Amino acid sequence: MTCLTRPPGVLLDTAGLTSSTQGTRLRLSGGRITAAEGPFQEAGEVIGGYALIRAGSQQEAVGWAERFLGAHGDAWTLTAEVRQVDEPAAVGG
Repeated sequence: MTCLTRPPGVLLDTAGLTSSTQGTRLRLSGGRITAAEGPFQEAGEVIGGYALIRAGSQQEAVGWAERFLGAHGDAWTLTAEVRQVDEPAAVGG
């Protein structure tokens, strides 16, 4: 994935995720947290991995997502969802 390492500092992190059979799902409802061990009945879509990038705009992030998908080649069928990290507001700002 050399195409994602230039310019330096854009690709912050990427990884695959283990199967839901190895996961724990936490749910908050009515102020109470419950935990369930996998496997889980999937709703048809599974998050298999992620890439965290630094981009100046949504348009730039979409461009990087296109490059990330393209780096996997024609044998894969993948979907990417581009979303901004929800960072807490600065204290006193």
